[in-house]
Amino acid sequence: MESWGNLLSNLEGDEIEGIFQSVSDHRLDNSTDTTRPSLDGVRHDSGVSVISAKEEDTKTAPSPQNTTSSHETSGSVVAKASPTREDFDNALWVTTKVNGITQYRAPRYTTSPTTSPPHITILNPSIAKESTAIDLSISPSSFALQCATAGFSKTLCWDTNPWNIEGLRRSCVKNEWNLQIHHGDDRQSKRLKSSLRSKIVAFVEGQDSASSRIEKMRDQLPPIRCVRCEDSSTSQATAAAALDPALGGWIYVQAAFGTEFVMASANQIRGEFEEMINVLDNTRGFWEAVRRPRIEYIQRGGSHAAGVVSCVIVIYIPPLRI
Repeated sequence: MESWGNLLSNLEGDEIEGIFQSVSDHRLDNSTDTTRPSLDGVRHDSGVSVISAKEEDTKTAPSPQNTTSSHETSGSVVAKASPTREDFDNALWVTTKVNGITQYRAPRYTTSPTTSPPHITILNPSIAKESTAIDLSISPSSFALQCATAGFSKTLCWDTNPWNIEGLRRSCVKNEWNLQIHHGDDRQSKRLKSSLRSKIVAFVEGQDSASSRIEKMRDQLPPIRCVRCEDSSTSQATAAAALDPALGGWIYVQAAFGTEFVMASANQIRGEFEEMINVLDNTRGFWEAVRRPRIEYIQRGGSHAAGVVSCVIVIYIPPLRI
């Protein structure tokens, strides 16, 4: 049989693209529901392994009884509203190593990532070292960890799912990064101000609290140049307002579209950000300023439904010309 390399070398670019598009469409049309893993065991895929019994955080997995669906920030499946340390210690944890980073996830209580962590499009490393990144929904793909690896001086993140927060904590311990976790009742505490010296700060609260908290902390933070948000008006508005207007930056939008409407939907989101950014500039007193965001790239991932693909849309917001 002729090898793929020999076959592809004799085809034109549009023919190669057609082959890969057909393969992708076939996979999407014949996809299976991977929202919840099988309770019979964890598959040992390449780069994914169950934590060794020698590691401190692994014990027998708990029974799935009394598990209910919850539409929290990360679409989690949670057994208890407030799991205890014993619940965490007795849970099954899976490790994945991506871009040299070890990430922890409790597959029974968090959603399966549908996209790999996106490459952080900060071309100049010195920009990251002097900037803050924000993740408005931690999720198992852990964009916050990717930002820390990219060299951001500070990363702030939000989530209401305690299992995502615990996964982030274990990941930070494994990767030797400082992490501070705050709950919604300590907004004015001195401890919060002092913890901003940590590399990653996580807030156990919804995105609706993020905007006001960011504004109160802005003077204590390096400029915010990178934000990850969800495909919702509230999340996108928070992301647009969070970016430093004088420097601009990048917004990563996590979304899911029909396979035939990815580009059209991405352009619609870009247009919505253009409108939001220019309205914000007007409220700041810059009436004649016009900023035109652009799509840097679109990363397509997996799918939990036929004909629907999960994407990360990276939109660059230019600086405000003062």
